[in-house]
This record gives sequence, C-alpha cells and structure tokens, in this order.
Amino acid sequence: MRIGRLLGFLAAASLLAAFTASEKASAGLFKVSKSQEVRMGEDFYRSYGKEHKYLDNTPEGARVKLIGQRLVQRGGLTDYTYTFTLVDDTEVNAFAVPGGYVFINKGLYDYIAYDEGMLAAVLAHETGHVHDRHFKRMYEDAMKAQLGIVALGIAIGGRRGQDVMNVLSVAGSFVFLKYSRDDEEHADWWGVRLNHLAGYDPYGMSRSMKLFMKLEGKLGQLELFDLLRTHPDPESRMERTRKLGKDFSGRDELSYLPPQPPEDNPLREVKVRISREE
Repeated sequence: MRIGRLLGFLAAASLLAAFTASEKASAGLFKVSKSQEVRMGEDFYRSYGKEHKYLDNTPEGARVKLIGQRLVQRGGLTDYTYTFTLVDDTEVNAFAVPGGYVFINKGLYDYIAYDEGMLAAVLAHETGHVHDRHFKRMYEDAMKAQLGIVALGIAIGGRRGQDVMNVLSVAGSFVFLKYSRDDEEHADWWGVRLNHLAGYDPYGMSRSMKLFMKLEGKLGQLELFDLLRTHPDPESRMERTRKLGKDFSGRDELSYLPPQPPEDNPLREVKVRISREE
C-alpha cells in the first residue's frame, strides 16, 4: 500500500471532522482532537478492510493480536483501544493510523515471524506513533501548508495560479505527509521500551533495522519504497536501538538467545569454511 494514499484518506477524513459543528470551536479548523482521531481510524479500518483481507481468523492473525495487546497492557497504554491487524498483502510494510489501529502486512510478517522479539518490536514501534499522536502534527503541518498554497494560487490568479497550486499540492503531500526524524526516533524508543516492559527481547528493534538494510539490498529501494520512506536510515537506527536495548535491560543481546534465521531469510549469516591444503 502506498503511504500517500493512506495519508490522503486520513487527511480528507480529518478535514471533514474539523468542520463538524459540535467540535469546530474547541478543536479549531486545523486541529485534530482525540475523538476525531478515533473516528478517522474507525473509518479507515472499515474502508481498508473492503479492499484488503484481514487475517484475524488465522493463527498468524491471532498471534499478532496477542502480542500487540500484551505490549499495550504491560506498557500501561490506556489512551486508545488498540487494534492489531495482519493484512493479506505481500508488500513488505507495517503502518498505523490514528485512534489505535496498527497494521502489519503478511509480506513483512513472513520475514520476521520466526523472531518474536522482532515482530513485537515492529508492532511496538507503530504503537508508539499512535500513542504520541504523530499523525496530528503531520496533518496540522500539511493543512497549514495547503492553505498557503491556495492563497498563493489565488494571488497569481487564472490558469497559471491553478497550475501552481496543482504542482505545489503534489510536492507538499510528499514533504509534509511523513514522519519526522524525531517522530521515528521516538517511535524506535517505544519499540525498545515496550518490548522490554512486555518481556520480549529489547534488541528486536535493532534486528528489524538490520533486516530492513538487508532487504534493501535484496529487493531494491523501489520495491521497498513505502517501508524505507516511512522507516528511513535503518543503519544508524540499528546502532541507536541496540544501545537502547542495553540501556533498558542492562544485558547484552546474546544473553537473550535470539533465534537463528531460516535459510531463506536475508539475516541468515553464511559461514564459509576455508580448508587449508597441506
């Protein structure tokens, strides 16, 4: 799924919510309340489910829900009613929408299912985005920019003004509708912290970043466009989250006995034995 489409849906839904008469005065035109976030999340969940199959009634889907709820409960998160969903989609990605909805595609799940610490960390990272309300900042920044684009188009006037608005609107959707570096770093922090609190391997976050690096080499940047755009710079984040794992747990990674990746997994280390002829 393309992240621009996801955020476009949410932006449209939130714009409608902002004009709701009962909340317009308190929330403000470009402000998003928690109740609006929940409504947006519910609308997206229903709409997305019409186009994509949710694997709720499978062992894998049940496992995703179980791990997600354990993260939320052990982490003491009571701000939303969280819903964790495995999606029948081969794209390698995971994402969250406002109001407590966290999704992971089967394409990514299949790469990390063998390592519960990695799976939990990915879900915890997305949960962190929801808990810290990162979409709220994205939306408000984007709407302010959009207002400036409209004003510029009106000032220029005519067909040229319309052309300027069209170009800047497309460019603006890529500039503003993504998580900031600070957002990603703090979501990583949640990924490690929630794993630790829930009793999962806190180094699962750093291993997932290593996997993203390996997948980039295997599948290419175009195939992983959404994943890398919303989870940029995996190399430096791998080192940072590894340090966080040590800070939270006080233990080395190997003490958690991380499982060996399957043979077809990019994280599988190939050991070459060199025989010396006498």
